[in-house]
Amino acid sequence: KLSKILKNIDVIKITGDSDLEIYNVSQDTREDFTKNTLYFAIHGTQIDGHNFIAQAIEKGSIVIVCEYIPEVIKKTDITYVLVDKVSEVMGQIVSNFCENPSEKLKVIAVTGTNGKTTITTLLYQSFLELGNKAALFSTAGDFINGKKILTEKKASSSMEIIELQKNFSTALKEGCQYVCIEATSHALDQNRINGVKITGAIYTNLTQDHLNYHKNFFNYAKAKQKLFSNLNKNSFAIINIDDIYGVSMVENTKAKIISYGDIDFDNKIQRDFIFHIENFSQNNTTVSFNGEIIKTPLIGKFNMYNLLSVYICLKEFNFNINDIKKVFHKITGASGRMEIIKVRHRNVIGVIDYAHSPDALKNVLKTLQEIPHNKIITVIGVGGGRDREKRPLIGNIAVEFSDKTIFTNDNPRYDNPDEIINDIISNIFNKKSYIIEKDREEAIKKAVNLSKNGDIILIAGKGHEDYQEINGVKNHFNDREKLLEKLNN
Repeated sequence: KLSKILKNIDVIKITGDSDLEIYNVSQDTREDFTKNTLYFAIHGTQIDGHNFIAQAIEKGSIVIVCEYIPEVIKKTDITYVLVDKVSEVMGQIVSNFCENPSEKLKVIAVTGTNGKTTITTLLYQSFLELGNKAALFSTAGDFINGKKILTEKKASSSMEIIELQKNFSTALKEGCQYVCIEATSHALDQNRINGVKITGAIYTNLTQDHLNYHKNFFNYAKAKQKLFSNLNKNSFAIINIDDIYGVSMVENTKAKIISYGDIDFDNKIQRDFIFHIENFSQNNTTVSFNGEIIKTPLIGKFNMYNLLSVYICLKEFNFNINDIKKVFHKITGASGRMEIIKVRHRNVIGVIDYAHSPDALKNVLKTLQEIPHNKIITVIGVGGGRDREKRPLIGNIAVEFSDKTIFTNDNPRYDNPDEIINDIISNIFNKKSYIIEKDREEAIKKAVNLSKNGDIILIAGKGHEDYQEINGVKNHFNDREKLLEKLNN
């Protein structure tokens, strides 16, 4: 009933029958409408859903949730639900429609510039290995109890509100106790997490990214902060206190705050949990978490931050420490995140990583520098249609921390590939430190041909992606496949 799904919603006015039965909800008139559909007239970043109200009615919508009723399409047999801002109430309305599945689940949301996909995947893998049913909704794929599910995402990293709530319902029906989700800045800013009851939230870090959307760093940080401001007193917030924005993230939260960080970062910072790297190689790391010795196949200091946040989360759910240590010995995280590629007949280490922000690239390259090697050869581009300011930053970092850099195409999207590369190299003065090869496959081939025994080849920027987007067309392209192919030739 409409009256039921409007429970706890601030409604300005309802015109028409409020006792209707609703069979379907939608925010997109391009979708198939079933009988008795409720349509949300979302005022989005590019399109105003109010312009499509007439079309929604033609397709069979009987209820319109909107901010105003266009005069030309007033109808007596249509129910209009007037609210102040559709995007702010839509999440709770859809949650009510789906019978509030997140209230029956333990939902862990992870936010930050880097580490979201790795942490959510490690958590999901841990829950399964510890004998629990769990779901993962992330950039690297969506899974329920070990099986990949197909989702029609409008964006690669996060679902729209309706799809998210329906997948919560599916996870609940499949017996899941835990759901791990990425909370991106776009999703938080657009209120796509509204209506989701979050049990625990994790903050990783904040560095430059997505400023094309947020316009400035303050707005970017404010979007991330919303996750913690909306937590209730029964939730917990796990915060990387070594990050400069860690304290401010939780200044308005009601949740229990748990801080973590690196013992060697700053001994004046008080942390609830600390890590110390005892030893590491190209294959594994031995690390201590508050004195507990952990062995993991993950490498890199940034991954120890990630793993420690997972460790804290599992402890909050009262899992046994010895069981956690056994699980950590074998879980590997998401594909395309510091993924090591080796072939028997070549003494070259290949690395695939999603690093597409300046800080992420620096973290990966600094980690690789600590592994015994001859030279580091980096292949990288920058995606089009995104924060243009980060292009020269990425170029400088690639050249500074690599012995040889090959700049190539990433996903140019609708941008001119020549302009992207010109931006990347705009502040690099040593022209001998890099090569330009716009064809990504040829760039990978050149890196392999340049490599000698003991070298490391980093292919950065796309990670798990199996496509390259050029002028709106996604063509199959997988960095891992191409690197293996060239190494085996």
